[in-house]
Amino acid sequence: MKKYLIYWIIGFFSIVIFHINRYIEIITHPSVLVQDVLLLTLLITPAGLLFFARKIEKKWSKRIAISITFLTICLSSLRLIFLIIGMSTENYSENIDHSFNKINTVTLQSSEIKVYLTNCGATCAYGIVIRQEMNLFFDFTLTKQLLTEYRCDEATVEKKEKNIQLQACTQQALVEPNRWVYF
Repeated sequence: MKKYLIYWIIGFFSIVIFHINRYIEIITHPSVLVQDVLLLTLLITPAGLLFFARKIEKKWSKRIAISITFLTICLSSLRLIFLIIGMSTENYSENIDHSFNKINTVTLQSSEIKVYLTNCGATCAYGIVIRQEMNLFFDFTLTKQLLTEYRCDEATVEKKEKNIQLQACTQQALVEPNRWVYF
């Protein structure tokens, strides 16, 4: 049945997009617990793809779909193990990510430019991340990274007429922010 193949393709690409989101951070949430629960449900969803892959009628399509689904399940299982270990040792009482401390905020029409001081612990230096963020719903934000600087602990953001002047230690940029972050 063609509809199961379409369901499988949509499900597979949504899983790929959400995995990419863990590294690029297009959509973020301030709560560490919410981020972990969303990732946990994301890592369990490839099992649902197996249902759709079994319903595909053409043999070659079915074999390819089942093979890719098993590969996805194997990779998700490895990440799932590390996530469960991390969630069991995490203290969610404060529910704040201490590795990202907000330093400064510049408000625009429909979004904000935020400056964060990153701290990954005793084994590395501080860094600066400047992002454009727009609130979506339930504290989820659409995020675009504008500037990063490792081994830096101060940054300035100046609002010009249409542009934003960003400076962090050795890097500087003149950015024209998009109204809706990406467009």
